[in-house]
Amino acid sequence: MNQLTSARILNSYRKSVANRSDSRLAKYLHNKSVVIVGPDTSLVGTGMGAKIEEEFDVVVRINTAYNFVPFKKSLVKDIGKRTDIFYMAPSQIKWISKQPDQDMIRGLKGSDCSFICYQNGHDGTEYMTGKYVYPDAKQIIKRFVMANRTAGIKTQLSSSHDSCLHLSQMLSEIKGDRIITRTGLLAVWDCLVHGARSVTLMGMSFYHGGGHLFRVVPPGKELNPLKNHLAKKSPHDSYAEVVFLAQICKLFGDRIIVTGPLSDVMKVSEEQ
Repeated sequence: MNQLTSARILNSYRKSVANRSDSRLAKYLHNKSVVIVGPDTSLVGTGMGAKIEEEFDVVVRINTAYNFVPFKKSLVKDIGKRTDIFYMAPSQIKWISKQPDQDMIRGLKGSDCSFICYQNGHDGTEYMTGKYVYPDAKQIIKRFVMANRTAGIKTQLSSSHDSCLHLSQMLSEIKGDRIITRTGLLAVWDCLVHGARSVTLMGMSFYHGGGHLFRVVPPGKELNPLKNHLAKKSPHDSYAEVVFLAQICKLFGDRIIVTGPLSDVMKVSEEQ
């Protein structure tokens, strides 16, 4: 693995800030404390639900968490119930596109979600290839939002294309090969770019042995840092992401707070 220079990361950060096209998301996140709540099973039994609800201005969740909103009462005490922003990968958008309108909106009822941050995966951006390209994703997600508005839910769209491009380019330099960022790290970078005062990570070690709250993983198909959620070869590399996360934690200081098993994964990575 290669190490990026601080100058390289800061240059990409400044470009991302300069190029951000969504003033609504920037206004929403400005000077806010954000918590990104992943689906790691290490959260079970922690009783962190109240802290998530009460101590953070913005609660972010990713991908399949949407499919399980509203959460079961047994989970709420550990992961909270509020969701202000969903970050969705193209595969999640594809799943949504197959649902009837009434099922599409079910996930947002009671969550009071303000934004859906999506990736289009358009060929012209060159960060998605093959089965990862869903050129109709924007139309799908617009249909999704319109269905919510019809039901009286005011959810806004925000494109995370630019952040995804910058982040994937940096990860590729770390790996020495082409990599596409996973949605969790994208959420961290995108929230920083849009002015969040702090970003706290909880339950984000699920690709490093942490297990998954919302997926039944059959034996032999455990989540792997180098594979996708179906245990198939993918353009992702969670090892490279841990290296990058450790670097930006040092660079941004108290703006990034890593909790739980992921902090241990980072320490091991730094020692190697």
